[in-house]
Amino acid sequence: GELLPEGVDCLSDALYAERECVPGPILELGMGTGKAALQLFLRLHRDAYGVELAPSRWALADAALQSLAKAVPSRFRYEAAGGSTARLLDLEFNTTCDIVCGSLLDTPASILASASAIVLEVCLPRE
Repeated sequence: GELLPEGVDCLSDALYAERECVPGPILELGMGTGKAALQLFLRLHRDAYGVELAPSRWALADAALQSLAKAVPSRFRYEAAGGSTARLLDLEFNTTCDIVCGSLLDTPASILASASAIVLEVCLPRE
């Protein structure tokens, strides 16, 4: 199933409400169209890193980042880094939302080690 906006709010409250600053990005594995990663990035003003295997879903997330940057250029800047990586910079809060099209198994160890939270939304085969 998909994590809906109300669920993302509950998740962010559970992870970060009334807690001292927890360093590190939020890592979303199996981000789909990137809605949860983007909501966490915007709501919490924290770095976010999303990974999606399906190119069609990643392309929708990429389009959303581009749209936001175009709509509010004074606050956001979009950067493409190759055909399967993109970044949205929040110039007001100095945070980034990175999205990658690829296997969650190829996520850099440094990202995994530094993550303050990992959100996993995938269906893995039983075999």
